[in-house]
Amino acid sequence: PAEESGLPAPVLQLMRLMVSAARADGELGPRERERILAEAREVGAEALVLREIETPRPLGELVAGVTDPHFKEQLYTLAFTIVRADEAVSGGERIYLAQLAHRLSLDAAAVSRIETDVAARIDAAIATREPND
Repeated sequence: PAEESGLPAPVLQLMRLMVSAARADGELGPRERERILAEAREVGAEALVLREIETPRPLGELVAGVTDPHFKEQLYTLAFTIVRADEAVSGGERIYLAQLAHRLSLDAAAVSRIETDVAARIDAAIATREPND
């Protein structure tokens, strides 16, 4: 529960979805796990994130009770950003995203708009990256 974590419920949902999306390809490799924990460490949430990594939750539970259309889009944006971060979306990740969109009641137009926008931002960031980054 949000009360136990000390985080507002929407922040807790975002964090849980981040961990879920990171495993959308069927695994959470050691490098990916450490990157997530390093980010969590910086904000003092390592123990909470570690619990989430060790105890996967069903997707339906992660988005239960979300009714705000803007927050639904934020959740999908976060998940797509995570699965697209490595420049490709695998078949398993595509299935995960389709299930998420369905659970959030996002229509095809909204999903397409979000994915196009996020992909363009990721591609622009990659294009402007220094060769030694």
